[in-house]
Amino acid sequence: MIVHNKGDYTYNIGARIIPGANNLEGSDIDAYKAAVKLPLNAALVKDIIIVQEAEDITQMNVEKAGDLISDTWDLQVLEQFKEKEESSKSPRSTVIRALEKQVESIVNPPDDERLNNDGDENPPE
Repeated sequence: MIVHNKGDYTYNIGARIIPGANNLEGSDIDAYKAAVKLPLNAALVKDIIIVQEAEDITQMNVEKAGDLISDTWDLQVLEQFKEKEESSKSPRSTVIRALEKQVESIVNPPDDERLNNDGDENPPE
């Protein structure tokens, strides 16, 4: 089950829900479904901070999948999405390209976004 945390904070709603996409499996799904009924967690769902998207990426339309992918920074989740999409009956090349692009931007960020320490003991300010 894909749960999208649209907020800036990590929540424990039966399972650890980090910002971006979270791919819940097994007992985490049951724990999430039970915990989301609690008032504080229900408020996060009502305020559209935590959204249950779909059972897997292949059930989402291309636009929604693209939005979810661009908000996801967890490489493991992105790899799971890619495996699921590639093994579907009709893999969507646009979704696979979006996944590859997001992984590439995480693994090899542009030079202006890299933190360079140049061997100093103190990081740059």
